[in-house]
Amino acid sequence: MLISIRVAGGVAGLERYLMKDSWLSDIHETAAGLFILGDDLIPDEVTKLLGALPTVARVKGGQWFTPIGQSMISKTGVWRRHAERRTPGDINLQISEILEPLSKDRTVWQSLQRRFDVKMDCGLIMSDWNEGLEILPETMKQLADRGVRLELDVYGPMDATSD
Repeated sequence: MLISIRVAGGVAGLERYLMKDSWLSDIHETAAGLFILGDDLIPDEVTKLLGALPTVARVKGGQWFTPIGQSMISKTGVWRRHAERRTPGDINLQISEILEPLSKDRTVWQSLQRRFDVKMDCGLIMSDWNEGLEILPETMKQLADRGVRLELDVYGPMDATSD
């Protein structure tokens, strides 16, 4: 099974799409991260189960700082592992980079899913009104074998006439 995702914005986006020389314009940029979230999550326990370090780890009630230095308190426990953003986008490579070093043991993943919210969150950032990508069968198998839910956040291009 192959999933192909194409986003065109409204009538103006459709008109631009129909006027293009090619039907397929690759997504401009992609971001991907595996999120494991839960109030009783202990990051060190998740790290031990999965066999790799997270990019970000927090316990519920723990202090953390935003990129601009603002102090925040974590509302829930977080174990997150992300790949570097890619321009042009390559979501298949990013998902593979995140999952490949992690345990492939289904019982480990089932245990995590019983206790926590487990998802792969992907950002699809467009620079034009009609861009798309394909999620390969191998990528879907990596997610399915672990029972990881896929979430896609699509960000349209900024239009100079938009408010």
